[in-house]
Amino acid sequence: PAPTDVTLPPGLLDGALQAVIGLLAQEPAGGVSAPERTWLPFCLGAVHLHHPLPPECFVHVTRKARRKDVETFDLRLIDAAGRVLVRLEDFAIREVPGPTREDTRILGEVWVPEPLEGTSSEPTGPLLVFGDDTLLRDALRDRTSRPVLLVRPGTGFRSLDDGVYEVAPGRAEEFEQLLQALRREGRLPTAMIHAWARQRPFGPDELLLGAELEKGLHTLMGFTRAWLRARPVPPLHLLCVGSGDATSAPQHSALSGFCKSINREHRALRYRTVELPDEPPLPAAALAALLLQELSRPDAPDDAVRVGRTGRARLRRRRLSLPETDAPPLLRDRGVYLITGGRGGLGQLFAQWLARRFRARLVLTGRAPEDAAVREQLRALTAQGAEVVYRQADASRGDEVRSLVSEVVGRFGALHGVIHSAGVLRDGMVASKRPEDVTEVLRPKVLGTLHLDEATQHLPLDFFVLFSSLAGVIGNVGQSDYAFANRFLDHFARRRAAHVRHGQRHGRSLSIAWPLWREGGMRVDAQTEEHLLRTLGMRPLSTRAGLDFFERALHATEPVMAIVEGDVAAIDRAFDVSAAPAASPPPAASEATPAIAETVLLLIAEVLGVDRADVDADASLEDHGFDATTLALLGARLGEHLDRTPSPHQLVEHASVRALCLALALAPTPRPPDP
Repeated sequence: PAPTDVTLPPGLLDGALQAVIGLLAQEPAGGVSAPERTWLPFCLGAVHLHHPLPPECFVHVTRKARRKDVETFDLRLIDAAGRVLVRLEDFAIREVPGPTREDTRILGEVWVPEPLEGTSSEPTGPLLVFGDDTLLRDALRDRTSRPVLLVRPGTGFRSLDDGVYEVAPGRAEEFEQLLQALRREGRLPTAMIHAWARQRPFGPDELLLGAELEKGLHTLMGFTRAWLRARPVPPLHLLCVGSGDATSAPQHSALSGFCKSINREHRALRYRTVELPDEPPLPAAALAALLLQELSRPDAPDDAVRVGRTGRARLRRRRLSLPETDAPPLLRDRGVYLITGGRGGLGQLFAQWLARRFRARLVLTGRAPEDAAVREQLRALTAQGAEVVYRQADASRGDEVRSLVSEVVGRFGALHGVIHSAGVLRDGMVASKRPEDVTEVLRPKVLGTLHLDEATQHLPLDFFVLFSSLAGVIGNVGQSDYAFANRFLDHFARRRAAHVRHGQRHGRSLSIAWPLWREGGMRVDAQTEEHLLRTLGMRPLSTRAGLDFFERALHATEPVMAIVEGDVAAIDRAFDVSAAPAASPPPAASEATPAIAETVLLLIAEVLGVDRADVDADASLEDHGFDATTLALLGARLGEHLDRTPSPHQLVEHASVRALCLALALAPTPRPPDP
């Protein structure tokens, strides 16, 4: 029992509660500083009085958790000898929203139907077709008067009869031989169809994927490099044609990032990707007609297009809003999270945030061995409440990734989430890019994603998040390979989300196309920052906006999302954003069962002493007049009827009684404790 002579002087109590500002002030490492935010106390769970308070004492503050805009702390008042005098439990404060500015765009993607017809005039000049056989070449010849030449995959360069050539996929010097032969014969093309990727499903292992990349990206990279070095007079309009969509062929859909980068680098080149229906495949005659229509659109936007029997569609950006959701949070207190690229700017920023906010158990990886800088990083994270280890591992090596995942599960008993932020930059114009540099860029993102997915496919993950880049969405000069690699992440997230729907994977699948960050990732100078604002309307992303977006995006359903800060009107123009906003719905969930809803409404009426009919389901508990005492009583009464007892701050964080009913129906039983 508490001593009867203990009192809490108001000034001393206020000073103790003000001590939480010390923890809030740590937010700049992963959020906005305390002076820029406004907090109001609204709930205190319990007060335990042990000893009288001296004129001077100390306060020990422990941050417990944060959900939405509510922070919760435990406080201990201690004397100079370290004796606990008073304990304050579940002190909750709520952030007061400040004035908002519409300076942020959250973007998703949508297929927008467009007219199928091309222009009335037929382009002139030879048409070069990269195909496996003569079927498409012959169908094109039947429908155009321009010369149609065929390039087949072979073991080496050969010039055959009837306008047929063979080259070894991905072998750069053979494309130079091809162009030399075409120049001698007066057949330099003005248009090209690359169809080696047709009817080639995604290879689920490294060897198959490597063969597909040889016929796809590496062939296009080698041909483009040879074309630019040959300096031919005519411009070139190129279509990259593949069967299936992102869920069946991400290695083809990712070529859109490469194409957009090439278009930004060289105005004489016009590259685009075309997706065809997977099943049933189009007959050669129908396919030829559709591709000729696309070639008659030399000035069409360079977004990916999808053509088929039912029409044509273009992949465009669309505005998204992220609604509040009452689904259980995906980020756990003491959750186990694997972060690849843990030594990089974003990797470190997210590790700090997870440590401070969720006392997470973290496994950080990098290709370099642990050194003094890493050990200092680990000490800082441990001081913020995390349990953290660093492992040297190359995400592009399947054996190392499998061993890593096995070690994580063996050590912590679980793995709740993956953040794949590893990446390599080797910037350079395509004409001077070395094949080995391209491989270095692809390995961590493309192969790393493949191996991480394979190694975790059996685990009940909460989320699998890939850190992509806006370079993949809009292209970037000098980053054609990097744009492809990031676009691969976007389309792989779509593929994995489809696997989740079919019960073959677990957890939220999300690729985030990040812009430049102000505090994390690659830094830019003031001149570059001004150029980005002038040309794209975007500013480097603030840390608070990025972290808030990440947490909320985990509850959306879009597999590919982006966030951009700056001049939203200029952003909409630069990114060709579809005008109509579309809300990203909250996760699918059953409606609150009538039994739970009726129980909640009856208990609210009982605690307030009113009739059941006087309870408004669309009003909040605060609107009904609940205070700390009645909230605690309602929580206790709910605990008698349900499987858990909500705390007062858990009750008032819901916007309405109806939202509270839905939350209780979504998570009627508490999650088992983490191992």
